[in-house]
Amino acid sequence: MGNNVRIALGGLVTVAAVAGLIALLMVHRSDDRGADEERLTDRMSRTPVRFHQALRAHTVAEGAAFAARLERAATDAREADAIARELLQELGEHEPEPSDAPILEHFGGGELDPASDRLHVLLAMVWSERNPQQSERMPLYAVLNEARALEPSALDPSLRGLAHAAQIFAHSTGGYCELVEPMVPEVERDIPPTLMGEWVEAEEDRAAAAATLAQLQGFLVDGSLACCAIRDERFEETKARLQASIGDAERLGVCEQRMPLLRAWAALLADDRDAAREHLALSDPTELHEDDVEAHRVVSSALAIEGEDATHRALMGSTRVNWLSRVVVGGAYDAMAESALARRLRDAAAADAARRFVAGEIAVIAAARRIDPFFERERSARLLGPPPSLPAVGLPPGARPSSH
Repeated sequence: MGNNVRIALGGLVTVAAVAGLIALLMVHRSDDRGADEERLTDRMSRTPVRFHQALRAHTVAEGAAFAARLERAATDAREADAIARELLQELGEHEPEPSDAPILEHFGGGELDPASDRLHVLLAMVWSERNPQQSERMPLYAVLNEARALEPSALDPSLRGLAHAAQIFAHSTGGYCELVEPMVPEVERDIPPTLMGEWVEAEEDRAAAAATLAQLQGFLVDGSLACCAIRDERFEETKARLQASIGDAERLGVCEQRMPLLRAWAALLADDRDAAREHLALSDPTELHEDDVEAHRVVSSALAIEGEDATHRALMGSTRVNWLSRVVVGGAYDAMAESALARRLRDAAAADAARRFVAGEIAVIAAARRIDPFFERERSARLLGPPPSLPAVGLPPGARPSSH
């Protein structure tokens, strides 16, 4: 009887210890989420965020007239310079008033509810992340501003998973990975075809459209989680997430030219050097896009390093994260273009309007960066006042920016 009691007590102690460890881990993850939230909240005061909010507010207040200027700015350096100077001057005088009002109707996108309008803007910003050049992408914290302001529950059920996936991608790109974890269960991996009624007219095509949307969402999520695992040098999780991303890309039929690099990377993480060499041999660096040449060099170098840990570490780092995120978002964009989803997500008037809004904003932000050397910094308009007055950039001597 005594032995039974001791065994029972021992079991209780073990259970209590495990429960205590789980509780400590949960507290630790909760603390990490709190730290990420605090860090991100602090960065929301950066000029790119306030600049984006001011630009949004001007679009709401001035409507089609300001939208036309912003569209011109995408290809007219004088207009981009003029808008940038106006907004920087304004930010030096007072804080912008964030607005949730729809803006895409002013760009020909039709009247949308605020959540749908914001989703199209967020997606256009996310798609810009596939570009290697910073000058062709939206600033990270402007993207996160839109991601955090979007409420997926206000959207049509067929769009909620995609909204969560876009939010996950935006947060992972910024390294706010502890904030990503609670969002992951919100992304459905199995979408009922009945939700696709507004996407696809023919009932027999809805199952295929639902499957493609689920795979596209899954690709964004798996790729984002792989990026988070790389940041934290979690080798086993990186391997699993990378393999999941490769499977997503294969099912979607995208990233074909980049697939040998991805497979070689995954094989190295699995310590299969022979397979890695075979995959890498299928990728000719002279035929690769310039954005992929560095990835080829990294995998080649990792193959030449002896020692499991050293090889694994050679495959980690921020440049690997940045490349993989571009691969993922580029693949998701291509998958959308070649499917029944295009009519609603890429070819719709709202999607086109969002692209034009984002293209104009990217051009104006590029001008603002040239004008204000402290543009990317955290700054308080109330304390610092207006940005320095600099000569007009890219204009002939004596010329003045357009003021219309």
